[in-house]
Amino acid sequence: MSTSTESNIGNRKEEILAKSRQARKDEGVEYAELRGYKFAANIAFIAAGLPMIIYSILFSEVIVVLATVIFIEAYYAGLHAMAYRLSKKPKYIFWAAMCAVIFIVCSSMFVRTAMGLSVFPGLGVV
Repeated sequence: MSTSTESNIGNRKEEILAKSRQARKDEGVEYAELRGYKFAANIAFIAAGLPMIIYSILFSEVIVVLATVIFIEAYYAGLHAMAYRLSKKPKYIFWAAMCAVIFIVCSSMFVRTAMGLSVFPGLGVV
């Protein structure tokens, strides 16, 4: 290699390092923060959703259970869809689709319950 090529490469490396230092961004810290936010959201859903579901089951409030499940499944469908978009791993699109199906089923059950119809068509159980 010629001396001018080596100096150009060295100059580019220094420019990249200087820009990185100016940005003051650490990918490791950003990754840890995002993992922390995801963990905190999961804990929040469990802490808020579980007592509501238990109360609703104990007092036969099906509509509250359905509303809670709808909310949680919508969140997880979006979370997995975004994870798929960023990583392109097929497992994320599978889980996003599963959450979306559960969301749709529970939404239809919620609407039927809110209208005063039976949760399961044909069974006659309200």
